[in-house]
Amino acid sequence: MEFSNSSNASKEEAHLGIVRGPYKWQENKVLFQEEKICIASSKKIELKELPFLPRVNYQTDQSLRNTIENWWQETFALPPKISMEVDRIETCKELVLNGLGYAILPEICIKNDEPLYTFPIVLSDNNYLLRETWVFYRDVTMDLAQVKAFIDFLNDSKQ
Repeated sequence: MEFSNSSNASKEEAHLGIVRGPYKWQENKVLFQEEKICIASSKKIELKELPFLPRVNYQTDQSLRNTIENWWQETFALPPKISMEVDRIETCKELVLNGLGYAILPEICIKNDEPLYTFPIVLSDNNYLLRETWVFYRDVTMDLAQVKAFIDFLNDSKQ
């Protein structure tokens, strides 16, 4: 991601960055969204059953993969029983819908009309396992009216 060093940035430079996950950023950031991470299955299952059930994995960003792996290691003594690894989350959901295993998905990926049994992952401190989406920006970009309006809108919507 490339940010401009002045308010006269060329069209190829970004004024804002929208990033999912816990990335470090030296300048300003605003929390844009938090989404729960859920277990999804074609039939009702219990959390304690997961190590013994087939799991369908999908390619995702390293940040989400680490979040899921860390939660798994803190929750279970056994490794997951990964039965399939697919490239797309939609393919993963289709396999889950057809009873070929469960998946661990961000709730944003689950549509209300999909016949999936889902439940959010709850941590030992009774908080949900979340994935955060951030808006990153530099001080200098606040000189641009559009950027300032957007950041002000995000900050106002949190209050």
